Amino acid sequence: KTQNGTDSAPTYDAIVNTSYMIDTTAGAFTVKLPANPAVNDYVDFADQASQFATNKLTVGRNGKNIQTLAEDLEINVANTSTRLTYTGTTNGWVLS
Repeated sequence: KTQNGTDSAPTYDAIVNTSYMIDTTAGAFTVKLPANPAVNDYVDFADQASQFATNKLTVGRNGKNIQTLAEDLEINVANTSTRLTYTGTTNGWVLS
């Protein structure tokens, strides 16, 4: 799936076990992780337009930890692709 950052849709709700090509050419963009993932569910993100260094992608944690932290993840490196896999309540979503 392709998602574009725009003023009219600055946040998108991700679906488990889905890969997203994210285009932040029009501006920074936020993708909110699923609220009720099961262990081993994943979400993939890729920098479709090589713009993450200019317009970051924020991955909203939606109440679950990311890498054991209660913080959103900011991806600000161009040409990055990332998979987050849900491991349970303690570690939450982990980079895999």
